[in-house]
Amino acid sequence: MNKRNLNELDDIREIVYQSYVSKHFGFSHDINNIEREYYRTYLWWKDNLWRFINHLDKKSKILDVGCGLGHHIYALKKLGFKNVLGIDISEECIEFCKRRGFNVVQADAFEFLSECNEKYDLIIAFDIIEHLTVEEGYLLSKLVLDRLKNKGLFIINVPNANNPLELRDRFIDITHKVIYTPESIRELLLVAGFREVKVMGVKPFSTIDKSFSRRLIKKFVMLPVYKISLALLKIFYYSQGFFDVKILEHRILAIGYK
Repeated sequence: MNKRNLNELDDIREIVYQSYVSKHFGFSHDINNIEREYYRTYLWWKDNLWRFINHLDKKSKILDVGCGLGHHIYALKKLGFKNVLGIDISEECIEFCKRRGFNVVQADAFEFLSECNEKYDLIIAFDIIEHLTVEEGYLLSKLVLDRLKNKGLFIINVPNANNPLELRDRFIDITHKVIYTPESIRELLLVAGFREVKVMGVKPFSTIDKSFSRRLIKKFVMLPVYKISLALLKIFYYSQGFFDVKILEHRILAIGYK
């Protein structure tokens, strides 16, 4: 491969995103039963995020940066929000979302945030920041801050580097660039200009379910086992002298307040 060819591959993300549904999401998601995943995402929002956004008017302007297959657009609409826009650089993702009736636009996040004149009450970027370099994550955060209304929210969901299982998540996608700890994701948003940042760990499942039997299993089997696994991980950290490691859940939620 000559030098010119290597230069053309400087950012493989552009190549991968052209076929992101067929060559990535198609293996990591059940495309043919996506409605099940949508509903589980809605329950997860109710369990983990509703308390942070329930003060918003149902007509609030919401932007989903990197909307993917539309899981979070579905959840927000199911929660009653009527003005949700999703953007994604992948044409396949946008076409997938359009077939399900979602309001989406194919766009590069940096270009969209730089050029649009709208102000949003809430902007989310779920499973996005890890696809960016630290410098890109900083720039995206600054652009988001500029597009938020006063007291608007920016919510990020990223893998937690404190959890050793997230080493798999770091390398499950060849477009992933970085992984954050709770401290470093807070630092990123504060440096970008957010006045306050809340960071917390979240469990990967919801204990809310319309099925009574599944609710029992989640509450009395899955949840205790999950808590025990985190306690064992904390003991391991303590045994190595890391007494300040508090957030060990495999995913981090960071909420930046303008």
